[in-house]
Amino acid sequence: MSWIKVFFISIVTLIIEVFFVILLPDQWYQEDNYIVFFAFYQLALIPSALFLYLKKLETFSITCILLLFVNLFMPSNLTSNDFKTLPKNYTKKLIVRGDVMPNFEGINTISTDEKGFRSLSEIDYSNDTTFRIFAIGGSTTEEIFVDDKETWTSLLEIGLTSSLNKTIEVVNTGVSGLRAQHHLAMMLETEKYHPDAYIFLMGVNDWNKHIRDNYPNPSSKFFPLIRLTDTLIWKGLGAAKDLVKGPILSEVSEEYGQYYSRQNNSLEKDDSRSFIPNVIDPHYESAVNRIAARCNESLYLCLFLSQPSAYSTQLTADLKKRLWMTPPNTEYTLDLTSLIGIANLYNNELRKISANNAIHFCDIANEIPPTTEYFYDDVHFNEKGSAKVANVLLECLIPILKF
Repeated sequence: MSWIKVFFISIVTLIIEVFFVILLPDQWYQEDNYIVFFAFYQLALIPSALFLYLKKLETFSITCILLLFVNLFMPSNLTSNDFKTLPKNYTKKLIVRGDVMPNFEGINTISTDEKGFRSLSEIDYSNDTTFRIFAIGGSTTEEIFVDDKETWTSLLEIGLTSSLNKTIEVVNTGVSGLRAQHHLAMMLETEKYHPDAYIFLMGVNDWNKHIRDNYPNPSSKFFPLIRLTDTLIWKGLGAAKDLVKGPILSEVSEEYGQYYSRQNNSLEKDDSRSFIPNVIDPHYESAVNRIAARCNESLYLCLFLSQPSAYSTQLTADLKKRLWMTPPNTEYTLDLTSLIGIANLYNNELRKISANNAIHFCDIANEIPPTTEYFYDDVHFNEKGSAKVANVLLECLIPILKF
């Protein structure tokens, strides 16, 4: 069989895969099973082609090239879904060392349950008799280095239970890097777990995307490659590993914050730019409005929080040198005035959306001073910062819940 026939059959097989991805029912996207399926579907092309065709070397080469082409040029939205969680049944213990991330003490245990959520105690999601709050957000909700018992969600649960004299459960669904569209998907997914209230801490990942979209990479217009880690095969193999490996148990590890230290002091980059938009990103606005509408339709108690940050004229010199999200992973930086402007824009617009939809709003951004006492970088809380957030939230929530 000629290489042309091999090429043609491989192309047809890959086209069938793309159509499957496009036409999959929505419920398939609630988990990573579809990614696993299609990753192995692709990998099966190689042994199948070798088995069917005589020219094994040519067939292997052509099939590998086609797989690489499809993976790197496939639109990223076909290899991802908006509902994302942390790895399920995960446990890790770590000690934060050095001065990169100040105000962490002792051994921190970071764990998740069977849903991929963090919580203070074991949650029976089938039980609808307790007052259950889902906290939804990105890394400032997840708190990747903060002990299970010291996250602001856990401290909030302790404070509410004590103050209201009844059982309160606060479930932390935060995942680093997520934006408002993902928060909406999380809300829709967790509705089946008997929520009574939702708390949303969002904004920073959306405004960082807004900044990056204003300065797109010119090469992406001509070479629409996606990152290797975003390809279907990479994601599928990773998801398969998560499905089969079960609980992750480890010895105590040491965290020196090297990811941050490599990018710290980003305000001092040579390429400093000014960008203060007049309006928020329309995708963010749409997602937040849909969240608000869902809160009202389902009669959930919802609370929107402003995003605290170090972007302030009161920024201390010690914290300033730890900044790296200005925006992250770029060769340029916005100046501090622009960062203050865009952070204020998103927080103020969130307040307006809350008011327009009769959603409770808690302005925690103005309650967390921009110092290393509470932050270890632009927006992330250390242990004292986490406690501060919980205390501010208690003042907001207790009058609402008592009423």
